[in-house]
Parts: sequence; C-alpha cells; structure tokens
Amino acid sequence: MSREHRSEDAIISPEEESKLLHVLHARHASQLKGRRFKISYSYKHPAAETTLLLYSDDESFYYPVEGKILCKANELSPRDGVMLVLDYMAAYFDSFFKEDEQLYLPIEWSEHTFDNYHLMLRGQIRNLKYERMADEIVASGE
Repeated sequence: MSREHRSEDAIISPEEESKLLHVLHARHASQLKGRRFKISYSYKHPAAETTLLLYSDDESFYYPVEGKILCKANELSPRDGVMLVLDYMAAYFDSFFKEDEQLYLPIEWSEHTFDNYHLMLRGQIRNLKYERMADEIVASGE
C-alpha cells in the first residue's frame, strides 16, 4: 500500500485502505489473473489526487488509473474527495472487467461526473517489463 502521507496525516487509515483493497480483490478475484490493486493518494491544495493501480508482479501489465477532484469547488473534504474518486474508479473497474478489459480511459485528463461531482480521470495500460527491455536495448546500442 502506498501513501504520500505520514500515518498521522493519513487521509485514509491503513486499516481502511486494507479493507478497500480486500473488497476490490474479492470482487474481481476471477478476473485478476494474478494481478493486484494498489492505492495511492495525496492532497495538494486544491485537489485530492488518487491512483488505483492494477498491476502484475513482473509489471508486464501496469494500469494506473489516475483521478483528481477539486475539493473546495465540490464542497468536499480531502478524505471525501479521495473516497469519491476511489468509488468512481471501483465502478470503472467493474465495467472494465465486465467488458473483457476492452473499456479504456483516455490517456489525457477527461472530465467525468459522478453523483453530481466533477472529477478528472486518465489511464494508460503499459507493459513496463517490455519498456525496460527496450530501454536496455537502446542503451546498449544494438
């Protein structure tokens, strides 16, 4: 689990984060194919930023779904902003798996409305394993 806050500054407690991950893993157990979710978040005034990463251990599948919401403009606390974005991301992954992983977010930030709140999302599936291999080939001059 990754947080950009010290435990005393945590927007979401480690226990709550663990429960959220448990729910996601249980809900999608049959579709994960050995992959896992990871949550990271921060609050950088005025936005709560959240990433829900779906990845394989070897990083041949690496899908960070990034979201942000302007808390003050949406009349939300940083915690409520993070939780709202996570709720939207969880719903997105429900649809992603339902559509056999053929439902993609734009690479660039795009606006979404969820429960009358406005948030921004983006995502890109990457194969970091192959990207590292390609970088090594380029660096070696072959």
